[in-house]
Amino acid sequence: MFSHLEISQNNFTGKFPKIICNFTNLYFLNLGNNKITGEIPSCIDNLAELQTFWIFGNRFSGVIPDGIGKLQHLKKLYLNYNHLSGYIPLSIGNLTNLSVRYLPGNSLSGHMPSSIRKCSNLLEMDLSRNNLTSTIPSEIFSPSELVKLYLGYNHLTGPLREEVGQLRNIVYLSISENLLSGEIPSSLAACVELQSLYMYNNFFEGLIPDSLNTLLILQEFDMSYKNLSGKIPSFLVRLPLKLLELSSTNFTGQVPIGGVFGNATALSVVGNDMLCGGSPALKLHKCHPVSHSESHRKRLILEVTIFGLLGIVMLVISTSLCMFWYRKSLKRATT
Repeated sequence: MFSHLEISQNNFTGKFPKIICNFTNLYFLNLGNNKITGEIPSCIDNLAELQTFWIFGNRFSGVIPDGIGKLQHLKKLYLNYNHLSGYIPLSIGNLTNLSVRYLPGNSLSGHMPSSIRKCSNLLEMDLSRNNLTSTIPSEIFSPSELVKLYLGYNHLTGPLREEVGQLRNIVYLSISENLLSGEIPSSLAACVELQSLYMYNNFFEGLIPDSLNTLLILQEFDMSYKNLSGKIPSFLVRLPLKLLELSSTNFTGQVPIGGVFGNATALSVVGNDMLCGGSPALKLHKCHPVSHSESHRKRLILEVTIFGLLGIVMLVISTSLCMFWYRKSLKRATT
């Protein structure tokens, strides 16, 4: 009986041959890069010994069958770049031996299942380029051994949760091209193995946390097309960055000098009209130092504001004391 079946990279057409479901000793099945259509048959759960299921690059449609959760020995699952739709089944959490899960390039929708927390052996997971919605559940960060996580090009909303810091072994993280918002969590600083971090085209706002100076081996950092503001943190100079994308944000002030900021081909800050200085290759306008008169004006405004507030506080205290003595005198008069 077959234990290994590989017919990838041909031009096979038609539907999934159900006779394959009778090969119960099969541990490796690769039908990738063909032109096979139709649904993944429900009888797939007969292949109880299957360890690798590889059907990427075909034209499969329909839903992922619930029975896939019965493949307890499955370690690698490649369903990417087909026409699969519907929800990711909760039963996928039963695949506790799974180390690689690739589902990108389909039309999967709905929430990411919380049952994913049970897949504690996951090393790589790709759910990108689907139609997933709702927030990123905290359970997605439970497989702490994850090395690569791709969630980009969906319709995910809400914040990037603090639990992302649980991914202590993550090397590649992509959440780009979603509808995520809020501030960048400082807990990302715990992901010290990060080499590539892609967060572009979301609605994040606020500052880049200074705590991210712990990402000492970060090489690719893309935070473009979002509402980030403030100054570009100087710690980025010290990181071994080969790519830094900060285009179309709301950063202000002087661009740091040194490190990746001296490499115009590795750095992009276009679309930031409030930036100045930096390497001449960036062609930004010069930074104008604050003049003495401007500095004096700002100090004067600050002093007036402080004394004004003190005056208000003194007025409130004086009024309260007057009221106190007035009421006390009235009480004496009545007695």
